[in-house]
Amino acid sequence: MDLRNFRIRNRSLVIGLLIIWPALAILGQRLTIDSAFICIAATSLILGFSHVIGMGDVKLLIFLAPWLHRENLFLAASIALTTACLQLLINLVVKRQLPQQVALAPAILIASALNMAT
Repeated sequence: MDLRNFRIRNRSLVIGLLIIWPALAILGQRLTIDSAFICIAATSLILGFSHVIGMGDVKLLIFLAPWLHRENLFLAASIALTTACLQLLINLVVKRQLPQQVALAPAILIASALNMAT
């Protein structure tokens, strides 16, 4: 949905909360709410309120942050940034212009999945 209309609905996050969180717990991922989570949440909120990223992306980051492996956060951030840059590059090649908005949800989900897989 984020790729199409640049919106992440609360309904999607609730479905994720009811399905994804239990699935992650069953798969043996550890839920961690610590100072790193607070830093991720605070940074996400600051970026959201300053309009650097959308509030849907903020909600998605806060939703996924308790499950991220703290030792690989730099790698996850690098993957998310690289994926977002690839999206910009693809749009530049296809439409021959830089977009006004970038859907960050795919980059966040890819980076989170790779972070949790390592």
